[in-house]
Amino acid sequence: MMDPAGQRDFLCRHFWDNMDFSDTSIPERIDSNAFRNLFLNYAALLQEQPDGGVAQMTALMEKASQNAPMLALFSGIGRLMFFDPNSPLRNDDLYLTVLDAISSSQLVDDESREEAAWTAELVSRNRPGTPAEDFSYLTIQNRPGSLYGIKAPYTLVFFSNPGCNMCREIRETMAASSLITDMVRSKKLAVLALYPDEDIELWQSYKDEIPSDWINARDPGSTLHASGLYDLKAIPSLYLLDSDKTVLLKDCTDVRLIEAALAKKE
Repeated sequence: MMDPAGQRDFLCRHFWDNMDFSDTSIPERIDSNAFRNLFLNYAALLQEQPDGGVAQMTALMEKASQNAPMLALFSGIGRLMFFDPNSPLRNDDLYLTVLDAISSSQLVDDESREEAAWTAELVSRNRPGTPAEDFSYLTIQNRPGSLYGIKAPYTLVFFSNPGCNMCREIRETMAASSLITDMVRSKKLAVLALYPDEDIELWQSYKDEIPSDWINARDPGSTLHASGLYDLKAIPSLYLLDSDKTVLLKDCTDVRLIEAALAKKE
């Protein structure tokens, strides 16, 4: 009798009905691959929810917080699915529900609660739809600048390291993209290639690898790492921003998604 949306909502709300969350032996007995596949199915349902699954994931973490083994099981799979930079299901909103459960639980030690609270603060920054955190940089020509000082309809911040193979692959894919190239030439898109680490000589030795119409810059003093303004646990990382520096894509490594977002806005 339900329409498809109602069916998905029902399945999502009742997905874990057959799991006894009071059984602390389940995490020891469960097959890790089977549990991972099970959670993948659940995550697919979460994505179909009107709020992106936040309410259902919050309810799930409340159930899992009944005991330490269950909390560890679901917080572990939540980190793998929603926080790992290589996960196609990475989702800040859903991972925040996991972090909130950990930081408010008396089943974990103080250090774990503090770490979860700190990570939640980091994850909450630069989320899609929110203003990007501003920062200063120094160009290869030794000129100072800032993110909000870049005046363009779109800005693509490309955190990269010299010698990083994946950074090179993404850089070459971007340079070969006719859409990105045309938008840069027409001043509709500014690409900021930012080196966030401290080896200035290494950075300078790679200056010819960066297209001349990109902004080739570094973070003086590696302040972004120290401040935690951006989640740079994995490099490369790309952020697509609009003219107001609102985040459109966060920590993206798929140039096709960037192209699709830009094409949609054109």
